[in-house]
Amino acid sequence: MIMKHAKNLRFSQNVKTLILKKGLSVSQAALSIGMNKTTLHNYCNGVAPRNLESLRRLAKLLEVSVDHLLGEPEKSSAIKIETLTGDYIVSIRPIQRDHGSA
Repeated sequence: MIMKHAKNLRFSQNVKTLILKKGLSVSQAALSIGMNKTTLHNYCNGVAPRNLESLRRLAKLLEVSVDHLLGEPEKSSAIKIETLTGDYIVSIRPIQRDHGSA
């Protein structure tokens, strides 16, 4: 997977930040998902990921989407219904779409 330089920096910063938030070291995170620790250290230092399955495992460990991990804007702010508790008011509003998107 080839990414532009700015995206590599966003990705590496996201990886480092999310690993720290989980209270893990890079080595611990790599071990827990079966990734070579050198590979994950490289990700943290701006090397672009080349393996989608590794990205999926890393995103799952860090509890984010692959898009979020890569620094892409989240596609939806939707909450999974099964995670809600208590009472809610539901409102419906039109979706605002970009003029350039299909």
